[in-house]
Amino acid sequence: MYKIKTAAVSQPISQSEAKLHLKVSVSTDDDLIDDLIASATAWAEEYLDRQLMSATWELYLDNLYTKIDLHKCPITEITSVKYYDSDNALQTLSANDYDTDLVSEPSRIWKAYSVIYPLTYDRPNAVVIEFKSGYTTAAAVPKPIHSALLLIIAHNYENRGDEGHRKYPKAITDLLDMYRLW
Repeated sequence: MYKIKTAAVSQPISQSEAKLHLKVSVSTDDDLIDDLIASATAWAEEYLDRQLMSATWELYLDNLYTKIDLHKCPITEITSVKYYDSDNALQTLSANDYDTDLVSEPSRIWKAYSVIYPLTYDRPNAVVIEFKSGYTTAAAVPKPIHSALLLIIAHNYENRGDEGHRKYPKAITDLLDMYRLW
């Protein structure tokens, strides 16, 4: 189970950029546009299984597995791997005990060669992996994702009724699918 620990402090689309795309020059809809940016970002992140702007996540597992896939790419850092030992005391696994692949998507953690993982306490969420993910700047977000966000914002701005989110134009998912973690 993934849980956000520290949310992103910025959005991949600025209000001025969204207003330019929407051809809105007045400030009366600024709060609405900010909400549309936030909801478009949240929808895209869920659809893509990615983190767009820098945030800290935790992944909870029931055991220390030999290989662990990490979604919410791009992963920029594994902060810690903690586990509840056989006495149910929280311990931190040494970074020397596992290898990381932050290039692949999904990113991966796997047991280092010749290491024997300690036993974990028999409990749910016995392992907590904390990691940082997301693009460091809005400019680093891939252009197709950026374009899809602008299309989502425009669609929701123009369709404020009940059917607003229900069905996005296929162009949006076409742009996002090349970055989606399947």
